[in-house]
Amino acid sequence: MSIVQFLGTSQVSFCIFDSKFVNAVEEVNATMSIIIVIFVILIPLVMLASAWLLQSFKHVFAGAAVLSAYIFGAISSMNVYQMLRDDTVFMTNIHVVFTNKVFLFTGGYLGAYGIYVLLHCFLKGIRSD
Repeated sequence: MSIVQFLGTSQVSFCIFDSKFVNAVEEVNATMSIIIVIFVILIPLVMLASAWLLQSFKHVFAGAAVLSAYIFGAISSMNVYQMLRDDTVFMTNIHVVFTNKVFLFTGGYLGAYGIYVLLHCFLKGIRSD
């Protein structure tokens, strides 16, 4: 039973959801976690395969990584500067940067590119031995 049903009003500013809704949210969270893990494994492997098929992809991936690093760094530094300028150095204020979709995308690409580079170096080392 939700708090809205218990109080008999819909003008409650907060709501404790019933167990069906909570279970549905937990299922979505579990599904999303699985999707993220699959993509963390899959995307670097696809990058590796495409770089082996066409050598020009290595340069495209490296160029995109450099551009992502610049954008990622610029967004990070602007948020830190804004916090220092406004004198709001609190633990929660720095986390506003995680609402920036460009920051998340560039950081995600840098993570995938980092795994791709590690896989490439690992496999290159195995081949040379």
